[in-house]
Amino acid sequence: MKKVLITGLLVLIIIAVMQADIQDLSGNAKKNLRSADNYYRQKIYEKALPFYEQVIEENPYHIESLFIISGINYEIKKDYWTAYDYYTRTLEAIQMVYDEYAQLEASDEKAAKKYAKKYIEKEKLEDKREMATTLLSNCWTYLYKKGYNHYTAEEYDLALAELEKLLQLAPDSVLTLKLIGNSYLKLDNIEAAISSYKSVYEMEPNNKQNAQLIANQYFQLDQKDNAVIWYQKASEIAPEDPDNYFNMGICYTNLEQPAEAMAMFNKTLEYEPSNIDAIYNAKVIALQLKDMDSFLKFSGMEFAVTGYTPESLKVFCYQLNSLELYDAVLEYGEKWAELDPEDPAPYQLMFLAANKLDKKDLKEKYQKKIQKLK
Repeated sequence: MKKVLITGLLVLIIIAVMQADIQDLSGNAKKNLRSADNYYRQKIYEKALPFYEQVIEENPYHIESLFIISGINYEIKKDYWTAYDYYTRTLEAIQMVYDEYAQLEASDEKAAKKYAKKYIEKEKLEDKREMATTLLSNCWTYLYKKGYNHYTAEEYDLALAELEKLLQLAPDSVLTLKLIGNSYLKLDNIEAAISSYKSVYEMEPNNKQNAQLIANQYFQLDQKDNAVIWYQKASEIAPEDPDNYFNMGICYTNLEQPAEAMAMFNKTLEYEPSNIDAIYNAKVIALQLKDMDSFLKFSGMEFAVTGYTPESLKVFCYQLNSLELYDAVLEYGEKWAELDPEDPAPYQLMFLAANKLDKKDLKEKYQKKIQKLK
């Protein structure tokens, strides 16, 4: 029983000491505070400020002094860097008071109520915390705008100088990191831009645009292997976005990996069947792979998007003939002839194809048509 009592007394002694450390002032500090308050009430801020700073030198956690120093820098001096620092310190000091109150409440409710009345209610600590939080956010906004204004004025070095300082104050700011990345990009420092964008990605790993942004920069650096990695990350976040698959297809094409490129273009077309660029690239790769079935499939898809013209069918039919795809020559030759029935060329080409396929009836048919047109 005696041991428990001694332990309880020790806790109260420790809390009392902490209270003194946080808010209590020596005689000299109280004198400085009175002088500071006197000048502050008279709105002689340039004289009030040094006295408040002397109070803080003795007691770095004195909330009232921290709060007023913050306000002078914010409202009067417009020094948002310093104001941000002091509002941050104000909120830390306020939190220390609340932490002490919570510790005291766990051991002595009566003492806790007394403590709350003196250090929280009387000092209107909740109001101070709310205002400090709001003004801290405002400081950040002003500082960000300063960097942003340099950016829009194309003063990218100046923008970076402001934004890098701001990042030290708030290292988890996605907006700051993005604008830093954009500034580096404008200065053609793509590696530095990528580094900033990767920090953004770590904070927002489920945002596909962050991964795409990094992938695009690697693409610009001609690091297609790294670009593929990040387009893949983007596709995992947004599996129905065809752009990621298309971009991977282009990367694989540049990396001379046609099979992988074909798979990506096919994936693109699952979600965007009319993507003419994907169709065209897939058709070219099909030729490289000597996959004539795929070549014909993608050619058909291309015509479905672009439509038939006599000129496009003419070029295609001669290509089919050179590839010895004679059945396809007959199919597309008929379409060509329908659009330009007075031109003997499609019939001549179909005659040759029918001959190669040993289709006598068709040979006779096209021969008669050729003679008639002549």
